[in-house]
Amino acid sequence: MKIGEVKEAMLQKGFSEELFEEFKNSLKQVPKRNRSQHLYTFAYEIATEKGDFDGAVKMIRYALDFCENSWVDVMRAHDGLAAIYESREMYAEAYDAYAAELEAIPEEHKKSYTASISVRMMKAYLHAKKFSYTLRLRELYEAASAVDGLEAGFRRVIYYTAIAEMIISAEDGNREVYDRARARALDALGGEKNTVTDIILARHKYKNEARATKASLNFLKKSK
Repeated sequence: MKIGEVKEAMLQKGFSEELFEEFKNSLKQVPKRNRSQHLYTFAYEIATEKGDFDGAVKMIRYALDFCENSWVDVMRAHDGLAAIYESREMYAEAYDAYAAELEAIPEEHKKSYTASISVRMMKAYLHAKKFSYTLRLRELYEAASAVDGLEAGFRRVIYYTAIAEMIISAEDGNREVYDRARARALDALGGEKNTVTDIILARHKYKNEARATKASLNFLKKSK
């Protein structure tokens, strides 16, 4: 079967070991340098469109273990794994995938990626550690705070860096910094307080009495 035909069959029937074997055979039609990309990009498609998460992870693992990979391929494959794990709320696994993504980047290129990946690592870490303080969270926050101006303006970045700063400032006993961070976290939700945010903020002795809005709930859902 041609690779396009195998992909179409998978999108219709879902992942199966039989179709995956066909997919691996059809990869011979693709130049070696492009095989990994076919696997990790289609794996993410399978995960999001068919909900075949375990099959998608198998495909990416195969790409990492058996394909000819550039460091960019390895980085993107781990990024795909992290996105799949996050979609299933497997935050510890997502954090490990982001860490592997960062490790794959050569030292001469790390500066360009560290802050951006650290933002995503920090988000996964916050969830995995149930929004508790650790020294690692402080390190991730410091790295994430160096993100460039464009990404720094994204609501999800503002929200999670503010939550991290709240946790760290609470540990440091700095109420002034805590209050400013809390205001930024709430402002990132469009100025609306939120019941999901309550769970986080309650850990730091702040009670939210306003009702959630549909917009703020949708934002939090998409940010997971």
